[in-house]
Amino acid sequence: MDASPHLLPQILMIAAAVTALTAVLVSGPWRALARLRLCSLGLCLLFATPLVLHALQGAGFRSPLPFTYEALNAIRAALDPWVDELAARHSRIAHDWGLWSWIAFVWAAGALWLLSRQLLGHWLLARMARRGDPIRDPRWSAALEALQPPSGLRLVASREIQGPLTWGWRRPVILVDPTTLERGASAEAVLRHELAHVLYRDWLVHSLVAALAGVFWFIPGLSQIRRKLLLAQEQRADEAAADAIGRTAYADELLALAVRPAKPCLALAMTGRRTDLRMRIEALLAPPSAGGRVHQSVAAALLTAAWLVLIGTATPPPSTASAMGTAALKRLAPVAAVQS
Repeated sequence: MDASPHLLPQILMIAAAVTALTAVLVSGPWRALARLRLCSLGLCLLFATPLVLHALQGAGFRSPLPFTYEALNAIRAALDPWVDELAARHSRIAHDWGLWSWIAFVWAAGALWLLSRQLLGHWLLARMARRGDPIRDPRWSAALEALQPPSGLRLVASREIQGPLTWGWRRPVILVDPTTLERGASAEAVLRHELAHVLYRDWLVHSLVAALAGVFWFIPGLSQIRRKLLLAQEQRADEAAADAIGRTAYADELLALAVRPAKPCLALAMTGRRTDLRMRIEALLAPPSAGGRVHQSVAAALLTAAWLVLIGTATPPPSTASAMGTAALKRLAPVAAVQS
């Protein structure tokens, strides 16, 4: 069933509210796994919003407490005079295209630009992997063999990067820069970190979130959630490596990489933003916090409850259900008359 004209504002309002609440929650001093779960929950609720609202509309659900719907109606009533004045000043454009057509054009242009940049990033990373040379250093080969990597994994040296990174899903590639390659003592720490990304399918998750963020680029706060998700993925990989070689020793390895931060497009780099690297080192050396699971459960319950309340109150009340279609037709009648 097609969406009614009133449905899009509801979707945008709920998506913005969920994004803002998720961004606030994940900014807390969480451990890596807790932040990762909260980011994932917020993203799932965000992208489930249009599907759930469409399903409720198709099922004819009417809210007994439609305060979200009524709040949007009040905002729309306040904006109506401004929209009517704008349409009167630009009547030809409004009648030829319509307001929603212009909104769709702006959205499509932004999404196309961002998705094109992501595709370019994929192509550049694939080219780096093709141009790189297989690593035959016995120190790196022995360390990789001892860790029992998954089949199809390639270990490649590349002069086009500034720090180790992981790219790919079905046939993952670990790229190592020349400076790190010369430090054979770092092989185990680097490989444990990058293999954690491979085993958790972090690159696939990161790519999907990047694509969805490109489609929903207009939602404020989504880029912050994406950054927090990436930070949580890096911290989880740090935990996997630090548990094996020791937290202090692994923190020293990160400090050695900090002097040459890398910012590749759509890859999972062992280095990155200096501020994120500092937070990762501090998290490694900090003592484990008590009550983390309880706080995580409370935050997840709060986020889910807020989303359910917004979803449940975003549909029109039964008393206005039949009047909505008539009002919409009356509102569109003058435009249809001009177009004819």
